[in-house]
Amino acid sequence: MEQKHPEQRITTTKIPSEPLGELLSVYEALRSGDEAQLTRLWQQTRSAEDFSELIRVAVAHDSYPILSRGVVRAHEHAALWMMPVLLDAMHGGSVAVDMSMQRWLQSQVSNGMQKVVTIETIPTLAAIFNIQPTQLQGLLGMLLRRNTPGVSMDLQGGSPLVDEEARLPTLRFIVGAISRLNDDPEFPSIDELELRKFGLRLAIQGSPNSSIDTSMPDSARVGQMLPFRDAVVAGVLMWLDEVDSKFEIVGWSLEPQLSIVNLTLEMVTEEGAHVMCGIPMPLWEVGSEGVATVAKRCSEWKFRSELLSSVVLPSRLS
Repeated sequence: MEQKHPEQRITTTKIPSEPLGELLSVYEALRSGDEAQLTRLWQQTRSAEDFSELIRVAVAHDSYPILSRGVVRAHEHAALWMMPVLLDAMHGGSVAVDMSMQRWLQSQVSNGMQKVVTIETIPTLAAIFNIQPTQLQGLLGMLLRRNTPGVSMDLQGGSPLVDEEARLPTLRFIVGAISRLNDDPEFPSIDELELRKFGLRLAIQGSPNSSIDTSMPDSARVGQMLPFRDAVVAGVLMWLDEVDSKFEIVGWSLEPQLSIVNLTLEMVTEEGAHVMCGIPMPLWEVGSEGVATVAKRCSEWKFRSELLSSVVLPSRLS
């Protein structure tokens, strides 16, 4: 039986009930692409955690007026979204969104009342973590062809930053925008079979074969289309589940450092090699609830002090 997920609606038309003055200042800095002003607001805030939540509320969605003869006739409400993509260590690593995938994504949007656009690049988690909040707002406007401040960012991500000896899976994200006229966009509920078929399309990009074979192992898995502010944590959880199925986790830690929360894992491979993996998570991308969710998942592992090694192979999730 096909597994369904409840649709999500992201609000672009209502201002949340956070401290209004500070929230409006954040919106202004994001929309103008003023990173310096956003930094000043960050330095003036009483709580880095609360300010990170303000950014998570404000970033990656907006509303654009549609003019006709100088009169506002409608509004296009839009939001950035991401879909986690988990690539097995055996995957070639070279993936991109082609035209057939774009058409598939558009077909998943209900009733033809919404539109979906994507970027061709499928960035690594490392590239997503390097993005600044103002760049996301600019990317949203660029995808919708709006007159917004120019956006310059490196979404190519380069080569994966995972040590080849560790053979860890790689986490990437499909990035796009969804919009709707005069109403908040709704994220589609995509059944698991469709997601697997989509993953197979990505799997063959890293394979010498050029046809889809449903008996192929899942070297590429794709998660649900989610608002940007929820997708990063969803992807990290997918990655943790995959690592848990292939490695023995013997230790972990979560350490907050100003605006970054560092997740560190120590694991043992089948060959007995120790691997240390560090994931620096920006607080404004994962949020305090996201950190708590990751901590809850990690707490399922037993701490194996007898297996901890002082000599480790450093790796980073990318």
